[in-house]
Amino acid sequence: MKEGDLVKAGQTVMLMDTQLSEADTEKLRFELANSKILLRSIDAELNGDKFEKLPQEAPELFKNVYAKYLARRKSYQHAVTFPP
Repeated sequence: MKEGDLVKAGQTVMLMDTQLSEADTEKLRFELANSKILLRSIDAELNGDKFEKLPQEAPELFKNVYAKYLARRKSYQHAVTFPP
């Protein structure tokens, strides 16, 4: 098919490779899940609540965010204990 060709109703004009959009969708799902866990960790810090894994959360995502949560808490405790 080239520019100027007539197209009939229902005729296939183009086929798209869905691999890229599927990869984008998967990446966005990962980023959303990570952001939700990160938001919970920040809420827990601000409110002084426990930060625990929810059943629906991916263990590796939680583990990564939890490590950062602990590092921030440790840094905060150090700053409070030993002010400049």
